[in-house]
Amino acid sequence: MKPARRNLALLTLCLALLAITGARAAERPPNIVIILADDLGYGDLACYGSPKNRTPHLDRMAAEGAKLTHFNCPMAYCAPTRASLLTGRYPFRCGMTQNPAPDGGPDADGLHLPESEVTLAQVLKQAGYATGMIGKWHLGHAKPEWMPTQRGFNEYFGIPYSNDMRPVQVVDAETRVEYPVVQATLTKRYTARAADFIERNKARPFWPGKIPAERVIDGRDILPVFQSDVASPHAVIFGQQSAKLATARDARWKLHVLKPGAGLVARYKPGDHSTDPRAPDGVTILAPYEQATPDQLPGVQTGDAPGPMQLFDLIADPAEQHDVAAQHGDVVERLKKAYDDMNAQPREHPVQSTERKKPNP
Repeated sequence: MKPARRNLALLTLCLALLAITGARAAERPPNIVIILADDLGYGDLACYGSPKNRTPHLDRMAAEGAKLTHFNCPMAYCAPTRASLLTGRYPFRCGMTQNPAPDGGPDADGLHLPESEVTLAQVLKQAGYATGMIGKWHLGHAKPEWMPTQRGFNEYFGIPYSNDMRPVQVVDAETRVEYPVVQATLTKRYTARAADFIERNKARPFWPGKIPAERVIDGRDILPVFQSDVASPHAVIFGQQSAKLATARDARWKLHVLKPGAGLVARYKPGDHSTDPRAPDGVTILAPYEQATPDQLPGVQTGDAPGPMQLFDLIADPAEQHDVAAQHGDVVERLKKAYDDMNAQPREHPVQSTERKKPNP
């Protein structure tokens, strides 16, 4: 996971529900709240060992519920991760492999979750759930039909992309209601809106719908993992770099087929300070007031130099310091075959690019 930026306005409250099947179908569907926090690393919570941050409420949730010690995002980007959460499909399959950005040129502005994709909110809404989303959307913003209220959510209140992308604006449903945005109060307002949504819908499930039979779903039911000590239903899971599959891992081993990135911290020396090109002003963009300098970002930056076809033992070496591919050729072969099989599957959507087009001479 990426190092955390201490910008609490990035907190996204995504109110969604899980489908109920099998023996639970006769029970009243539960209300489930999903909270997705951008750039939150495992080292940022006290219950995972952070010596700096106090997180008593999250610590209590971990103590009274389930705490995952191996958890993977499909990509180290915001939009692809959100797309996978809402569709149950890897980014290469659901058509989101980069981040939309209003200040990134016309191509980046037009990136969006393809209309043919079916979201969790759409399925739950068909089943009679009340669905609401509060916070960062980041799955398309340039057209009304790309916004949350057209993708299965009854209500939406938030910023349609990252809050460090100008123009930062708050949207209610599909209407801009605040610009410029006073971000210092944004987290409190998100919380109040989320609490109001829950209070208004507590007597009914908040979001049986069907997903087309031909649609490939990569997600699996992980409820048993939260309820008891059982193995993951995924034999192998994969990670991406942009539009390319990059890694394959199982419960113990992780194979980097492509060369891993060197990491942000490795590009800076202790004491270095960078100039933020976004020109934060303390109101519309808060970054310098809450963000660590590059040399203060958490994360292990030692170990073997990055290269392709590296294998790491995640049980003995969770920080991925020592490449053991030479000692475990059978594991490399097995994970590479799983990678090749997944990589051979057809892409259902054309790759959307954020590269600026060069003008004709």
